Amino acid sequence: MEIDFLNASAPAPTIPQKESAIRGESSLGMPASQPNIIQRLVPVDSFDMTVYSNSGKVLWNKTNQAVTAGRAIETISFDGNHTGPITILINNIKSSIVMT
Repeated sequence: MEIDFLNASAPAPTIPQKESAIRGESSLGMPASQPNIIQRLVPVDSFDMTVYSNSGKVLWNKTNQAVTAGRAIETISFDGNHTGPITILINNIKSSIVMT
């Protein structure tokens, strides 16, 4: 799982989008369906994450997870054979002064 800490209040970037009628690509060579070419990441030091089953049982939990440049990668493995809905809680997000 990839977790991106984005700044929703930052002004939207202005990038000219020129689509090709033939291939549906922008002038930047990216697929035209991806409006988030530039992501506004927020500097974060760490966070806590818990995954719950639909009955409220904790399936997976980690605290003080490191973040690099506003992005974190987590590999989650459940004990047993869990199927069904889950809830993911990300909290205790500690901001950073600088982007690392």
